[in-house]
Amino acid sequence: MYQYDTYGNQPYQQPYQSMLNSNIIKVTSLDEAIMRTNLRNCEMVYFDQNGKTFYIVRVDGVGNKSWDVLSYGAVNTNSATPATKEDILALSARIEALEKKGLGEHNVQSNG
Repeated sequence: MYQYDTYGNQPYQQPYQSMLNSNIIKVTSLDEAIMRTNLRNCEMVYFDQNGKTFYIVRVDGVGNKSWDVLSYGAVNTNSATPATKEDILALSARIEALEKKGLGEHNVQSNG
């Protein structure tokens, strides 16, 4: 918004106030997520502000709602043990054995 002083000098522009913009919609419960108004044929995700739960609410073309309740958490990547050379060689041998039996090939037959 511009404001002019009484003498017609250059307009004064108010400093821009940045607002934290986020696409995350937080709710307090599943009931609140279900009661929110949604467009038809859409899917919305609502995050519970009290925990690690989120709700996926779907609305079909008629206006009927369905929902899923899911939770999330951190994954510990240090617990996975890497495959050893022996594991890879054993897997390779199993694959070769299956290919010799003909289970590794996809044969397409036509009814001519």
